[in-house]
Amino acid sequence: MHDKMSKILIVFFGVTIAIVAIELFYFIYPNLTPNVFKYSMIRTYDPYVGFVPRPHTSLDIVTSRDISFKVDTKTIFDNVAFRDDGLNSDKPFAIATGDSFTFCWGVEMFDSWPEQLEKLLNKDVLNMGMPGYSTIQEYRIVEKYGINLKPKVVLIGFFINDFLDSYDFNNNINQKHYPLKRILEENSITYKLIRAAYYNFNQRETMPSI
Repeated sequence: MHDKMSKILIVFFGVTIAIVAIELFYFIYPNLTPNVFKYSMIRTYDPYVGFVPRPHTSLDIVTSRDISFKVDTKTIFDNVAFRDDGLNSDKPFAIATGDSFTFCWGVEMFDSWPEQLEKLLNKDVLNMGMPGYSTIQEYRIVEKYGINLKPKVVLIGFFINDFLDSYDFNNNINQKHYPLKRILEENSITYKLIRAAYYNFNQRETMPSI
């Protein structure tokens, strides 16, 4: 009995040390995180909008098509950040919101269309876009964070999949959210690896035989 308990403790402490080592490594070197998990690292939970860009993000991304770019977020106010170079005044001329087409996933920030428009107008255009946003989320982020900036113009990017994203958002926002699960989803690379492995296993098990 004593030997069995000793083995259990050795396995437990071995697994614990391995998890801590993995978490510390990717915390210190976030850019070495597998690209498939980096999307979840650029966002953080928001009870009204669902999720918003994570403050102090600086990640190098390489897509499946070998397109490389950098995602940096800048804190604008109240610890709320966006993929933007900041404001020159308290009131931007315009704010732009939308999904990945407004966030401009796949290009550098200064090549994004909100930044190009800002350069063309020589007036502040704040990019409040976020990959995965539905039209409802675009409305909510403007309502919660944009209106107080009193912009003269609000630009909303729309794509056909926004209808489905809005449907999914309405279903998910009303579900019960567990704080520990949300923290692990946002911050734990080990949790993401286990969840990805579980998902891939289930997909393989449910695939029809040919």
